[in-house]
Amino acid sequence: MSVLMLLVPAVLAMPQDLQASLPVSIDVVEVKGPSRKTLIAEDVQRRADGPGPVRMAVGRAVAGNLQTLGSWSTLPDGRRAWQAVFRAATAEHLSLSFPEAVLPVGAELWLAATDGRHALSRPLTHADARHGELWTPLVQGDELRAVLVIPADARAHLEMGKVHVGFRPIGAPPPQGSCNIDVVCPEAEGWEEEIGAAAVYGMGGDFWCSGSMLSNTAEDERPLFSTA
Repeated sequence: MSVLMLLVPAVLAMPQDLQASLPVSIDVVEVKGPSRKTLIAEDVQRRADGPGPVRMAVGRAVAGNLQTLGSWSTLPDGRRAWQAVFRAATAEHLSLSFPEAVLPVGAELWLAATDGRHALSRPLTHADARHGELWTPLVQGDELRAVLVIPADARAHLEMGKVHVGFRPIGAPPPQGSCNIDVVCPEAEGWEEEIGAAAVYGMGGDFWCSGSMLSNTAEDERPLFSTA
């Protein structure tokens, strides 16, 4: 891991006034990019050994927290902002995992690619870290900008775990696993109405697995999801 400095344009899906208030000079945390040939060869061997989820990324350990990585600034309205850029050259996508996470009420963690091609539609909040850890969604690209904004009198704690470096593109069909059937295969005949409930989800930051959305007899639109 190496820490550099980077000047980036404001490309986050956040309010314009907040973007304009942030410093443009940002610390960069750099980790090793994906070794695609090696990773794919490992996956071929893994599938030969037995069924399991499909790997989409490789986790790179990073030591640090909000005090030792990135930088803080004070916004005009008194709130405090922390930001950093995470880079892994040639990665298809990046995500972050924090095994220790405490976000106060009113906190907003924004994530976006520095080239502006992808950003989360909403910030991560106190509710997303309610279990004491935080796993972020994927952001397409090999540079991810993270901005955390907290109230002036609040405290936040994020202990860095890993940068998950993607080597399989988002949206590309993952290899069919031995534990599932592709919905375009003949075996799916008779299940056409249910196909729309089939989904792929991230697991542990590095793996894809499949599952299905479920309803219940109350039909109260609870977000239920079943997986193996």
